[in-house]
Amino acid sequence: MTSFTPESYAPPSYVEAPPRKQLPNGLFDSVEWITSAQGEHWRNGILWDALASFAASGVGSDVKFGAGGLSVGTGLPKNFPFSPVSGSASSFVVYAPYRVSAMGHPDDYSLQRATQLLQAREQARVEQALWTGDLTGAGTGMEATADSLGTDFAEPADALAALEEWIGNVYGSEGSIHVTRAMATRLANGFLIENTPTGLRTIVGTKLVVGAGYTPAAENKMIATPALFGLRSDIYESQGDVIILDKDKNDIYGLVERAYVIGYDPVGCALVQVAG
Repeated sequence: MTSFTPESYAPPSYVEAPPRKQLPNGLFDSVEWITSAQGEHWRNGILWDALASFAASGVGSDVKFGAGGLSVGTGLPKNFPFSPVSGSASSFVVYAPYRVSAMGHPDDYSLQRATQLLQAREQARVEQALWTGDLTGAGTGMEATADSLGTDFAEPADALAALEEWIGNVYGSEGSIHVTRAMATRLANGFLIENTPTGLRTIVGTKLVVGAGYTPAAENKMIATPALFGLRSDIYESQGDVIILDKDKNDIYGLVERAYVIGYDPVGCALVQVAG
């Protein structure tokens, strides 16, 4: 005979689920965040003096030792290309809304949940903005500004090799390679990337940015860029201290946002696409 207790008829217990965790190896793990900017003027965009993209030069030694003994040469000519290069990047805003019934919830519940939603999903939205330029103006995304190195690579290894050559020859410093989560899985399956204490990297050490927000625009594409840096604001409650209540539906609304700007040196970027 089954024994029933008062608890057997009780409704389910309410618990608070653990907070979500940000996807690893995404854009935020590769951006160097600038903390020295004063005030909020950067929300109008940023400018910076970038290093020129030409390579270092060389000449023979000034001092030579030959059959006639020690001699002093001129070590010339040394050329001075015009060097100043300016970079710029536009800011944008990512926001998260939340709407919930006022029944059984405190007044600030929708704001709390909006904040949690923003923290969980903002990285992907910033990745989408960086790839497509949909928040900074037509023609400003990585894909729109990238030089194509080929769109019919048969194997991911060949496509990755082309990007590594571009980074070394054009940028000449540690850069980043941007891929979807699906492409990262293909690269890992081919032993072309490895997990390191500083995140996913190619076998020659280039940082891999695995963006959930790059899909579906990225398809089978990969993009190489210079190193990434940026600024972001604190999370801002758009409505301030006002509680937004829909009296007809008895719902409360919450809206939070954060401003961003992401930049990289103006040497361009490079795109490859794997066939199939």
